[in-house]
Amino acid sequence: DALPGENTFLERLLAPLIQGEAQAAYARQVPRPDASPLEAFARRFNYPERPELRTAEDIPRLGIRAFFFSNVASAVETGTFRALGGFSEEVLVNEDMLFCASLLKAGHRVAYVPEAWVLHSHRYTLPQAFRRYFDIGVFMAQAGLPSAGGEGMRFLSRQLAHLGGRLDLWPRAVLEAGCKYLAWHLGRRHRLLPCALCRRLSQLPAWWKP
Repeated sequence: DALPGENTFLERLLAPLIQGEAQAAYARQVPRPDASPLEAFARRFNYPERPELRTAEDIPRLGIRAFFFSNVASAVETGTFRALGGFSEEVLVNEDMLFCASLLKAGHRVAYVPEAWVLHSHRYTLPQAFRRYFDIGVFMAQAGLPSAGGEGMRFLSRQLAHLGGRLDLWPRAVLEAGCKYLAWHLGRRHRLLPCALCRRLSQLPAWWKP
């Protein structure tokens, strides 16, 4: 569901790998024209215009954001991908993020290439957003990655500042943030919940087996 933004997309995405600057690269995601203002901000927050080259040395500074990586539009050296075991099938979601963590910890480099961009965004309802963030919370527990460390509040404060005078959108932004916060924490504690309930709260009910 992602569309390349221009004809040189693949050439630009692969450039860091071909030039030996990185072993993996991912593209910028630009919101579709019909994206809501909240979703459009989320894309710009997670996919800024400045390029980035990350190594294991950036983990103390960036925390969990050091592992941000999206396989919606990405490239990985074949040998490196196979050597690290590829994408894990043991986690519910965010296998790309877990792979990025393994990549950095193995001494490799990851490039974010905003010059290579795709159109990609979603229009989640609140129930859909809840289920998505429940699954992300489950992933965080499965992967044993560090906490987001206030990332949610940083996102919300910058989102409200971005909305500015659009006070009509503030209630939705706050409600959506609270929904995600609750879902994420429930997901982190999914082992305390009945499997049947987890199945109802998840975007991927078929994954849950009694």
